[in-house]
Amino acid sequence: MSHTVSRRALLRSTAMLAGASALAGCAPKVVEKVVKETVVVAGTPQVVEREVTAVPTKVGNVVLSYLVVGGGVRDKLYGESVDRFNKANGPGLTVKMEPLVGNDEQVQQKILTMIAAGTVPDVVHVDTMFINQLAPTGVLLPLDDMPGAKELFDAIWPGAMAPLIIDGKTWAVPIRANSVQYYYNKDMAKEAGLDPETPPVYLSDLTEWAAKMTKKDATGQVECFGYDYKFSNKNASWTLHAWYPLIWGYKGRVLDDNGRAAFNGDAGIKALQWWVDLKKAQYAPESSIDNGLEFKKVASTITGEWEIYHLKNEVGLNLGVARFPYPEGGEHAIPLGGRTLVIYKANPHPELAWKLIQHVMSKEEQMFVTKGMGGLTPRRDVLDDPWWDQNPEYKLTLLDMEFVRPKDATPYFMQLIDIMLRCFQRAILEGMPPAESLNQAAAEFNALVEGKK
Repeated sequence: MSHTVSRRALLRSTAMLAGASALAGCAPKVVEKVVKETVVVAGTPQVVEREVTAVPTKVGNVVLSYLVVGGGVRDKLYGESVDRFNKANGPGLTVKMEPLVGNDEQVQQKILTMIAAGTVPDVVHVDTMFINQLAPTGVLLPLDDMPGAKELFDAIWPGAMAPLIIDGKTWAVPIRANSVQYYYNKDMAKEAGLDPETPPVYLSDLTEWAAKMTKKDATGQVECFGYDYKFSNKNASWTLHAWYPLIWGYKGRVLDDNGRAAFNGDAGIKALQWWVDLKKAQYAPESSIDNGLEFKKVASTITGEWEIYHLKNEVGLNLGVARFPYPEGGEHAIPLGGRTLVIYKANPHPELAWKLIQHVMSKEEQMFVTKGMGGLTPRRDVLDDPWWDQNPEYKLTLLDMEFVRPKDATPYFMQLIDIMLRCFQRAILEGMPPAESLNQAAAEFNALVEGKK
């Protein structure tokens, strides 16, 4: 399925958001004071007035709506967390959880529609990469002045907070965060004469491991690839996500400070060439193999902590997890993923919405969700829990959050995903030289940014 969002659709979404900010005064509330703020609407700074509601001495009978994006076990865990909140706060304050399902693009569009209609819930899960589009429109409530906000923000990995701070204000809190590591079959590594307890550190080491762990039958057909780089025609977003550690590892950038293509520089060429070389040598499949580790069609891959429980406990794989290798002389950097919590300005009870956020972000609730395999906590102050030492694979992924970076903040990110997929296809499947394919992609993306497409 294509992830392309047209320029017209993007402009329409921005207009929807700008119009939605006017809905903030529609709900009944007690006004304590009126403050002036500068917001950006359709690219133009505007001074607006915002009413600040007084904190009630009595909660009354308030029902907060809580929109969660999870599915499966996450909905169950979030629901139990909400039940504890409701029990602790009595009948005067009740949270009603509303699960939302769909892929990232579908969820984003549903939230935009809710904002425009004035039906957005009180607390909402929003993709980390969506905050840079929402915050400039003025529809979000900055969280810096909320009680206990600084203490909460300081407890979270700085890399997970970085994309949520725009123009000096904090617009969201990450409820779960993740990135990618190197996952491998220890038994296959040992069979190949490798030390499974000493995983690769550099890309050259990974190439050696991929070569040694690749298995062929008597006719020369590959039975098991040594590495799966996650290039896939079926998942353009994940393909680009898996490429970020390579270009960053070579100290390159995907976009420059002006939002134009930088991926066609030397670092990008080396990163794409590494993929091409793996495929040519048959150390990696032409296209990613679904559940390759599980079915022993690949010996190693790049993936995240959401795979650990299934592979180790349900499949029974002798699983190794390590930091993703980087080029010698380069640097270890991995892309941030996950969801955040936001409060919209239209919310008539922001102080109560914040109370819910404090609850779900507490150490106790975060560890409850993490232990239940509902997602990795973004908090860095939880390592005193003995659970981490009992689960070293998860501990490694949490400590690896020190090296996360946000992906590029651009309103054209969905188009960038599709442009880069076509770039990878030309180089990997059609044999176009990486430099030529990257230059072609850069020209296409820059034309989009400059309004020529």
